[in-house]
Amino acid sequence: MSDPVLVVLLRSEKCQHCDDLLKIWPHMIQSLLTIYPQLRFPIKTVDTIQFQYPPIYVKNNTINVNLFPKDLSQYIIWYPLIMLIPGESWDECNKKLGPYNPTTLKNVQIMNGQYKNGVVTAEYKWNTHHINDFVLWFKDALSKIKTKQVYLFLTSR
Repeated sequence: MSDPVLVVLLRSEKCQHCDDLLKIWPHMIQSLLTIYPQLRFPIKTVDTIQFQYPPIYVKNNTINVNLFPKDLSQYIIWYPLIMLIPGESWDECNKKLGPYNPTTLKNVQIMNGQYKNGVVTAEYKWNTHHINDFVLWFKDALSKIKTKQVYLFLTSR
C-alpha cells in the first residue's frame, strides 16, 4: 500500500503547544478520515504506543532515523509541525532506514509552511487548534499531492 497519504505530526517533548494539540488530535484526525478514509499514519513506537494516531517524537531536535526517514530531520523548524506526505514517497524513504539513507521525501505539504529549494519557511494561514482550519488545510494540501490514488479520490467526489 504505497499511494495513500500520511499525516505526520512532529512534536517535541517539552512543548506545551504540542501537548495542547495532542488533546484534540483524535478529533481532528476523525474529521480527516471522514473525508479521506485511506489516510495513513507513522508507525507506533515505545513513546507513542498509547496513541491511536501516533505523533513522531523529536528529542533534542533529532528524529530516530532507525525508525523514520532521515529526511524528516530537515523539516524540524517549529513544534508542533503537521505534514501531509505522499505514501509512495514515505515508503521509498522507509526502504533503507538509518543515518546513511540518501532518499528524500517528495511533495511534502506543511501546515503553515512551505518547502522550497531545501528550506522550510513559515506561512501562517491556518489555526492548528481549530478543526475547521485543519480540514481546510488538509483539503488544500491533498489537492497539491499528485499521486494516482489521490487523483482518483478527488475526481470521484
